[in-house]
Amino acid sequence: MIRKAWGGTLFIRVRVTQMVGRCRLDWLWVLAALVFLACGGEGSGEPGSSGDAGVDGGGKKCVVSSDCDDGNACTLESCDSGKCTVAIAPDGDAKEQEAGDCAKTVCKSGVPGKVVDNGDVPDDDEQCTLDSCEAGVPFNKPKLENTPCKIGSGIGQCKSGKCLILCTAATASKQCDDQNGCTDDACVPCNLPECSGQGVCKNQGLSGIPTPGASQKTGDCRERQCVEGKDTDAIDNFDIPVDGLECRWNL
Repeated sequence: MIRKAWGGTLFIRVRVTQMVGRCRLDWLWVLAALVFLACGGEGSGEPGSSGDAGVDGGGKKCVVSSDCDDGNACTLESCDSGKCTVAIAPDGDAKEQEAGDCAKTVCKSGVPGKVVDNGDVPDDDEQCTLDSCEAGVPFNKPKLENTPCKIGSGIGQCKSGKCLILCTAATASKQCDDQNGCTDDACVPCNLPECSGQGVCKNQGLSGIPTPGASQKTGDCRERQCVEGKDTDAIDNFDIPVDGLECRWNL
C-alpha cells in the first residue's frame, strides 16, 4: 500500500507538472500574439516583405524622391503618398555612375560592384595634363614643359602640369581675363624664375552670388549662381512660383 500510495503520489506530481508546463506554453503564445498586434503586424522592410517601406525605405517621410536617397546606386527610391519606398534596381550597369574613376558600377540583386572601365577618364579640368586610365587606375600626367596653353583670352605655357599665364600692368586686362563671370581676375606678383620678372594671373573662384551676366527665370525655384568659381543651376526656395505654392512642391 505504501508503494502504491507513493506511486500514486508520484503520478499525480508528474501530471501536475505537465499541466503547469502546458499553461506556461499557452501564455507564451498569448504574449507573442499581443506583441504582434501591438506592433501593427507590419513587415520588416526587407525584400519581399509586406511592409510599406519597400526594400529598406523604413517608411521614412518624404516630399520628393530625392528625400529617400539611401546612397545605394542599385536601388530605386521613390516618394509615394509622403512615404519612401525602395525597390531593387535591375541587374546590370547602375543608373548612377561616378565620373572619372576608371570604373563602372554594376548591380546584382541590389548589391553594387565595381568593374574596370578604362573609358571613364578622370578629367581634372587642367589643359596641361594628359588624362587617362591604365588598368583601372586614373592618371593626370603633365604635358611637356612649355607646351602652349590658353585660359580665356590669356596665352601662356605649361609648367609642371599647370597653365602659367604671365602678365604686366599693361597686359593684365586681357591676359588675366578667363572669360568666367564667377571668378575674380587679377595679376599678382611672381617670384618664380619662370616668371622672368612679370606677374602671374590668378583667377579666384566666387561663391554665393548670382552669376554675373546670366539670365534668370522668375518663379522656377532656381537661380544661376556662382559655386566655387562655376556657374551653377542652384535651388532657390525664395524664387516663389506664380501659383503661390512653396518651392519644395515644384522641384
